[in-house]
Amino acid sequence: MEIYQIVYIVLYLGALFTYFIVEVRHNFKNRAIVKIIMASMFLIYAWEEFLRLYYPNYVANWVYFVLLIAITLAYIGDVVLLFNFIIGGISFLIGNIVFTVFGFLYMNFTGHQFVEIWWFILIWIAFFGTYILLAFSKKFNELKKHVPPWGYMPIVCLHSSVAIPLAIVIHNPFIILLAIGLTLFTASDFFIMINHYVMKKSKTCLRINSGLYFIGLLIISLSITYIIFI
Repeated sequence: MEIYQIVYIVLYLGALFTYFIVEVRHNFKNRAIVKIIMASMFLIYAWEEFLRLYYPNYVANWVYFVLLIAITLAYIGDVVLLFNFIIGGISFLIGNIVFTVFGFLYMNFTGHQFVEIWWFILIWIAFFGTYILLAFSKKFNELKKHVPPWGYMPIVCLHSSVAIPLAIVIHNPFIILLAIGLTLFTASDFFIMINHYVMKKSKTCLRINSGLYFIGLLIISLSITYIIFI
């Protein structure tokens, strides 16, 4: 690991620790500032690494541009979510779809076939099935009364479901890190739904959601460094 990566990780985790503090103090300005700083950090790092590594090979490796579009949409969703939950969620939804599209493009790009990762469907059933069980449980049954999660959660469960088999089949540092990051991203959305619709005053739930999401995006951005270009 290079020094600049270590500096990035240390600064990012420092910002995340600060966010854990300001997030629960109901100071919107401070929360917004720290959140936008962190989101900008993962976006800038991802694009910087992408352009540094990608530029000499841009024709052969265009598929990775799709991944950067997905990360950019996550950034937009992150910022907009501060002001509007639904519109921010739509940006994340589109980003989640693009992450999934990238997974299938990457499968083809690396010479693999659908038959090798078909069992992502089983992982998706496990993820989304968990959400269904939560929604119909006595403790979290408020979830089943709201329409948006039923459109959003099947999609957010999909990108990590595709990435996990890819990481096992292809098994290079880039896709392994991406799969870990996307899985944390998926897990964070379980907690944001619970926090938004059920446990609205839970500081613990809020911090778990933020921790999973921002560490997930940290790992996703770091994965860009390990892209293997043709």
